[in-house]
Amino acid sequence: MHTTQEEAVENYLRAGNTLTRIECLNLFHSIELPRIVFDLKVKGVPIESEPVKGENGKRYSRYFIRLVKVEASGQLQFV
Repeated sequence: MHTTQEEAVENYLRAGNTLTRIECLNLFHSIELPRIVFDLKVKGVPIESEPVKGENGKRYSRYFIRLVKVEASGQLQFV
């Protein structure tokens, strides 16, 4: 079964990774990260973003899903 770019991005973020637009292009061959993030948020995926300033002074967003460690089980859960 073929995984869509949206599914690939969601799985990548749920694994605890962060993602920028350039990283999305390199990993998933898509420049549509803001649209994918919007669509996932509409579906209830708790994606957050933080502004980042690059070495060249340009600003961009880094997307992530906040994870917390549940002490009793030691597993990670989404906030």
